[in-house]
Amino acid sequence: MNLFEFVLLCCKAIGRFFKWIVGMILKSLRLSLQYIWIVVPCVVLGIVGGWLWTKPFATTFNGNATIMYAEGMREVVHAGLVNFITLPEVPKKEYGLNDEYIDAFKGLLVYDVIDCNADTVPDYIDKNRSADLTDTLNVVMRDRVHLVLKLKGVGDFKPFEDALVKFFNTQPYLLEADRRCKKIQQERLDYFTKEVARLDSFMTYDYFLKPRYLGAEWGNHIISEREQELYYQDMIIVLKNKNYLEMQKMSTPEIINFQTPFILYSMPIVFKYVIGLFGGVVLGLLLALAVKYKNFIMAYLKEK
Repeated sequence: MNLFEFVLLCCKAIGRFFKWIVGMILKSLRLSLQYIWIVVPCVVLGIVGGWLWTKPFATTFNGNATIMYAEGMREVVHAGLVNFITLPEVPKKEYGLNDEYIDAFKGLLVYDVIDCNADTVPDYIDKNRSADLTDTLNVVMRDRVHLVLKLKGVGDFKPFEDALVKFFNTQPYLLEADRRCKKIQQERLDYFTKEVARLDSFMTYDYFLKPRYLGAEWGNHIISEREQELYYQDMIIVLKNKNYLEMQKMSTPEIINFQTPFILYSMPIVFKYVIGLFGGVVLGLLLALAVKYKNFIMAYLKEK
């Protein structure tokens, strides 16, 4: 078989597929018209079902939020989230959750935040869980995770957010881990602060005897002072680390810190109506087929 024959075979297969689709649509339309007294009520029932699905009591709301914490707290934070979710009903109420929220809870998903460019700026959420945590060159951010909280019938996520923060701030093992990690963080920040001052003093030191001048000029403008460029690259690296640690310190006053409140999301209303309509049509066609082949079905059941 050459390439032309293969393409021709594929075209014929696609043509037969579309012919089968058109045939199924025409048969379904004819069946709907023959048993319109069955199909129409089912379609109406499906639309009503879609309408009920749009109501808050039947809607599952997703809350999306990213929490930050001190570096080195990743495993402890994951353990804390699991411990909070698995708490019995009574302890959960002690942290501010009432029966409505406890009954509405449908799950909490935790995803890694990915930094592809290694610039400490989040690039995307790893919802496919494709990042390899054992890879020494992995791009998983070490100071944050993304949460997806699912509540059915409840669209206010603030009580759950407050309960999580209160839980983390009252657990001794979490408080101790946070204290240790932030102590290390402060020691690193102090080191880089001193290093900036040290390099800055070196950059102002004149290593060359006058009148020798190594500056680059263009017209009457001095482009650079060569004798002061010796530590520029080191200074940039140190400042990058210092600024990152300062940002972390300001962003993590608590054990877990919500960058923004939970952002509410749910399935679009129009999708629910379309699914309800489609479900009503399918149900109507199935009932119409059952009525059309009633005798055949009854005979088959009697044989069984």
